[in-house]
Amino acid sequence: MDRLDFFGVRPGRDEHTWELPVTPELCSGMRTLFGGATMGAVAEVVERLAGRPPVWLSGQFLSVAHPGDVVELEVRRPATGRRLSQLRVIGRDQQREIVHVAATLGAGSLETPDPPERLAPDVLAPGDCPPRPVLDRFAGTINERIDIRLARRTDDAERPGHLGRGRAGFWARLPELEASPAAMAILGDLVPAGIGTALGAPVVPQSLDNTLRIVRHDPTDWYLIEVQLDGAANGIAHGTATLWSDAGVVLATASQTTVLRPMPAN
Repeated sequence: MDRLDFFGVRPGRDEHTWELPVTPELCSGMRTLFGGATMGAVAEVVERLAGRPPVWLSGQFLSVAHPGDVVELEVRRPATGRRLSQLRVIGRDQQREIVHVAATLGAGSLETPDPPERLAPDVLAPGDCPPRPVLDRFAGTINERIDIRLARRTDDAERPGHLGRGRAGFWARLPELEASPAAMAILGDLVPAGIGTALGAPVVPQSLDNTLRIVRHDPTDWYLIEVQLDGAANGIAHGTATLWSDAGVVLATASQTTVLRPMPAN
């Protein structure tokens, strides 16, 4: 499937705009446009416009969109250099602003020294980990397009999803979407799910922002997503995720601030 087709993105009124029709398949269980779907669509649009791979995207969610809405993505190019491009995207539903996203694309000129070795969490393979339960409210949403497994530590296989104090882990893949910045943008939005798992409380963390930092673009069938709860107080929680390839290589990091809502009935 073409990556734009996954999101349903189509050309807009001019060369600087694209349209993102909001369908249930792009929404969360709250029946609003999934933040990761928005970031994924933006990642694909800016990559095509700039002709360079994204290395950083940071979005602020200002309002929500519902099925039937059409979000216009207006792309601006404040700076373009020999190696890096800086773009801004404003997403609107009519006159209401939904999201602001800033993006950097390209690559530097220096050969990068090898960073200190970092080891992926010691977990069982995806096939040995249980699927994340799909609640009734997730039916027909983007949750059904993501194959999510609760990662099991090899030394604690009885507590799937828990990687230790304040940490949670998932294996995830998008069967309809190849490994790409767009896919990482979607799966980086599992930070709230990891925050909820790490807190161990009946809450739904709702994203206020979403930042994705892409390290590598290696192919992978599965992503291992390790979420760290950075802190929580006053109804706000912060979390950071590391996205690993199935070969144990760091591909990206994602971070979010969330507001905690009570868990709705199934």
